[in-house]
Amino acid sequence: VQAPGEAEASCVAIVAAGWAFAVATEDMDTLTFGATARGIASPEPAPVVMLKNLFNTESARTGQQRPVWEIHAQTALEELQMTSRQLVDASILCGCDYADALRGLGPATAFSVIRKHGSISSALHKGALAKYFASKEAADAWAADAAEAADLFTTPQVVDVLAPELRDQVMSPPSPDFEGLRRFLVDENSFEKDRVQRLLDRIRASKGQRAQRRLDSFFPASPSPSKVPKGGASSSSSSSGGGGGGGSIKGGSPGTETRKRRLPESARGAPLPKRAFPLFQTHTEDDLSSKGGEAATVEQELGAAGGG
Repeated sequence: VQAPGEAEASCVAIVAAGWAFAVATEDMDTLTFGATARGIASPEPAPVVMLKNLFNTESARTGQQRPVWEIHAQTALEELQMTSRQLVDASILCGCDYADALRGLGPATAFSVIRKHGSISSALHKGALAKYFASKEAADAWAADAAEAADLFTTPQVVDVLAPELRDQVMSPPSPDFEGLRRFLVDENSFEKDRVQRLLDRIRASKGQRAQRRLDSFFPASPSPSKVPKGGASSSSSSSGGGGGGGSIKGGSPGTETRKRRLPESARGAPLPKRAFPLFQTHTEDDLSSKGGEAATVEQELGAAGGG
């Protein structure tokens, strides 16, 4: 997929449209794009998710494994107690691809300024950022860059998420051209050869894994208890004395007896009936592979039920 602008912006648009679950990237601009993203024909914020460290799980400094972070843009806004536009302004103050960072102004100060003044323009108007500029001309030039950066974050150029061919590419991607990808990354763009090869090997390995298991294979069988047939044999007769082999059980109010009911001999040891819902029956991998077309994946079943 060729993005008309920033790749992260188009990836966010694809996730916001529902064609993908998350954006896997190390670029934190993704959260800034995601904070202002909207779904298809919807004014409501879209649930954009970012996966950080997915392809960079080993620390270059310590050599230790680091976790993959799943960051939700809307959750970040709630935790920071900011609006989407305020997060954009705070990100610009911290420094971004479109506006230089202000020397001496770190993330803590940037977020504090936006929380107090609400926006970059308000902070500039009140002189809260004056000490970071050598002159008024420098402040005005930076303010123009910041305003342009805000427009690029809030109204980025993205792919047409309504195009049928885009959905086909995302939902049913073609097989990767591993050699072409290696040439593009290593020969044409000078990426590290060993790292690229490791990633390509991981992709090859994932493509060679078995098809996805059916949903019902994750649920153990839990059959319903069988019922006692009508007219079944009752317990042996009661005895009034304490001697030999009485079958009654004393209980309830005085003078009454509760008899123990037993299954008939023909029903003992009989297999319990299967559930009426085959979706929750368990299957082995051999069962699934032998069923051929019947062992469709969950996606295929849902797609058939929803008309494709």
